[in-house]
Amino acid sequence: MIHFQYARTIAIGEAFRFGGVDDPRSSGATSVAYACLLAVPWALGLRRLHLLFAAYAYGAIGWGFLAEGMHRIGEKLWGPLQGIGAGILTFTFAGIAWHACSAMETIPAMAIVAWTL
Repeated sequence: MIHFQYARTIAIGEAFRFGGVDDPRSSGATSVAYACLLAVPWALGLRRLHLLFAAYAYGAIGWGFLAEGMHRIGEKLWGPLQGIGAGILTFTFAGIAWHACSAMETIPAMAIVAWTL
């Protein structure tokens, strides 16, 4: 995945070079923040499959925070029961579940947005 390559280059001090040090710097149309977030477990020694597990953990944590954020939004807009429903629907919707398990930045980014509203 492109995020993992950029996480590696950030961790070794050659940020956003997809290949080697001779390659030009580029964001590669990816999330700069997520690549930086993945650079932390890479710098701590997680490689290949272990780095993928870290990305899955970010997705799972983000999924929980997204469901809680949607619960809070629903509660503010419609009431306590509807807030609970919004959280449950967020946690059980297949599209959100797929994104949470995709090892991409979608769900952590959605969780940040939900918590800022």
